[in-house]
Amino acid sequence: RRRDKRRLRAAPDSTSDLLAAARQHEDHTTLEHSSGIFGGSLEVPARESGRRLSDEELNERLTSWKCVEAHGSQRSVHRGKRMACNFKNLYFVPFRREGIFVVHVLKNTVDVGVFLHDTVSLGVTPGFSDQPVKLEIATHGSLKEFGRSLENEGPLKEHKGLTVVFCPVYHFNIGHAIWDGFYPAFVSMLQFGKAETPANALMMSKRDKGIVKTVKGGYDNSEAAYQKIAGLELLTIEQLENSTKDFKSVHRLEQAIMGIGTNAQKLDVNANFSLGACRDLDACRAFRNRIFKIMNLEPPKPARVTEPFRTIIIDNKRYGKGNAMEAITEKLKADKALEGFDIQFVSWSPHKDGDRNDSPLQSGNFTRHMEIIGSSDVHISGPGTAMMYQAFLPDGAVHVNLGINKAMDQGFMEEYVAEGSPHLRALYYPRRALNSPGLDAGALKKLILKAGELLKQGWSADKPTPIGANLSPVGQVYKAYTWLAHREKYRSALRKGLLPLRTVTGEMWMGNRFPEEFVYNGLPNHGKKAAPDLCLLGALRASFDANFPKLGVKEGIGWFGTGGQLPEKGSRRQRRLMGVPERLRRRYLKRRRRRRHLN
Repeated sequence: RRRDKRRLRAAPDSTSDLLAAARQHEDHTTLEHSSGIFGGSLEVPARESGRRLSDEELNERLTSWKCVEAHGSQRSVHRGKRMACNFKNLYFVPFRREGIFVVHVLKNTVDVGVFLHDTVSLGVTPGFSDQPVKLEIATHGSLKEFGRSLENEGPLKEHKGLTVVFCPVYHFNIGHAIWDGFYPAFVSMLQFGKAETPANALMMSKRDKGIVKTVKGGYDNSEAAYQKIAGLELLTIEQLENSTKDFKSVHRLEQAIMGIGTNAQKLDVNANFSLGACRDLDACRAFRNRIFKIMNLEPPKPARVTEPFRTIIIDNKRYGKGNAMEAITEKLKADKALEGFDIQFVSWSPHKDGDRNDSPLQSGNFTRHMEIIGSSDVHISGPGTAMMYQAFLPDGAVHVNLGINKAMDQGFMEEYVAEGSPHLRALYYPRRALNSPGLDAGALKKLILKAGELLKQGWSADKPTPIGANLSPVGQVYKAYTWLAHREKYRSALRKGLLPLRTVTGEMWMGNRFPEEFVYNGLPNHGKKAAPDLCLLGALRASFDANFPKLGVKEGIGWFGTGGQLPEKGSRRQRRLMGVPERLRRRYLKRRRRRRHLN
C-alpha cells in the first residue's frame, strides 16, 4: 500500500498507474454493507477509490463528546467520578489490546481531561468492581495528519446511527442479561434523552466456555433479546474475532453512548434494597415503554380496576418436579370464589409440540413473553429468573412473590425489583411452617383476593407506591439494619442516593447471596451465614414482630417468632444473639471450674 501511495504521489497524471493502484486498493477502500454483524441493514458509505478525504470530510470524522455524571453513587470509583458519555465518531479497534476505543482530536482544540481524571465504566466485573473502558486519545497536529492516521490503521468500517456499549456478566441468564447487562446502559441512554432511540448494541464481554457446554441456549436467547431491546443490530467481540475482515477493520461508530452508573440489579444491590434509577428517573417504566415501542408492540394499558382480572402463575422449579404448579393452578381456576380472575398457567420453558398457537405456554420468544406480561393484572411467581419480567407489568399491576421453598430462613431473593418499581404493588407469601407443603392453595387464594382488592383501588402516577411498601419482612429488617449499623460512616452517602453495598463491604456485602441468609442469623436452627451485629439484628426482629404480630406461623409471635420480646439477659437465646455459641460457653465454664479446683 505504501509503494502504491508513493507511486500515486509521484505520477498523479498517469491514468494506467492510477487504475492499477485503485484495483490493488479495492478491497481496502470500498466498504460494503456489513453481513452477519450488523445484518446488512445499515447503509455504509464507500470512500472513493484513489483519493483522499477532503478537509471538510475529515473534520466531520473527528471525535466529539458530551459527558455527564453517571446516575448513581460516586463512592469507590476507580478514578474521579463515574461518567456517562455521548460520542460522535467513536472509533473501535478490535485487533489492538483485545479491543480498544480511540478518540481522534486535533491538538489544543478540546479538553480531554474527563478521560484522564474520571472513569468511564462498561459495567461491573464478576469480582464486583468497575470495568474501566480501554480508551486511547489520539491527538493530531492537523487534519492531514489525522487522515494519514486513518489510512495507516487499516480498512474502515462505518456503523450508522446510535450504538450503546456495555459489558454484561452472567448473561446466559435472562435476568442478569437484562438487569445487570442492558438496563444500566439504558439508564445512561435515558440521561441523554435517547430512551426510545433505536440503537446497535456493542457487547464487550464473551461467553464463558465452560458454561456454553451446558447452557448455550441461554446465551443465544439473551443475545437475541439484546438485539430486540436495542432495536437495530447486535455486535459482539466474538463475532469480530470470528470474521477476519471485521476483526482487522477499524470500526467508526457514528454515535455512541458509553459509561455506566451503579444501577445494576444484583451487582449493585444497594442499602435501600431497591433498583437503581427506577424511582429517581422512573427508569423502569421508561425501559418497559422502550421495549414495547421498539418491538412494535401495543403499549401496556393500565391494569384493570374491574373484573375479570387477568392472572398468570409462572412455572418455577423451586416447588417440586412435575406439574405441581400447573395442578395448583387448575385447582384455583375451579374455585368459585375466584370467578372474577382469569387464571392462566405460564411457563417460560421451550414451547412443546402440540400446544395451541395462542397458548400461554409459548416461550423462547422474547416478543411473546412481553405480550403476555403486558396484558396481565396479577403476576404470581417464585423468585429467581422466572420473575425477572415483573417490572414490565402494566401500571398498577400486582406482583405476588412466592418466596423460596424453605421454612427456617424463608426469603424472597430479588424483591428489590418490586421495591424499585413504584408502578407496581407487591404481596408476599405468608410464613411457612415446618414440614408444610411448598405451596398451599388456600394461601394462594387469599393472596389473589388481596390482589383483587388492590386492583379495585386503582393506581395513579401522582401517587406511586411509597418507598418501602413493596418490601417483605425480610427486606424491611435488612434495610433497617443497613442504615442503623452504618449511619455514622455512610450517613452522607446514604442520604444522597442508593449506596451500592459492594462499596460498603464488611458484613453487608454478600456477593451472590440474599438477605434471607443474613436476617435470621442468631435464631435457633439457623447457621451463621454472615457476620452481623447480632444484638442490633435481634432488636430489629423483635421490633418488627411487635408491630406486626399476626405475620407469624402462630398468632402473636410475628414473622421471626420473637413475640416482639428481646431474650432475657443471660439466657441461651440472649447469648446466641450476642454471638456466644453455647458450646463455647460450656467449654469456658469447664475450664474455669478446673482452674478453681487446682487452686
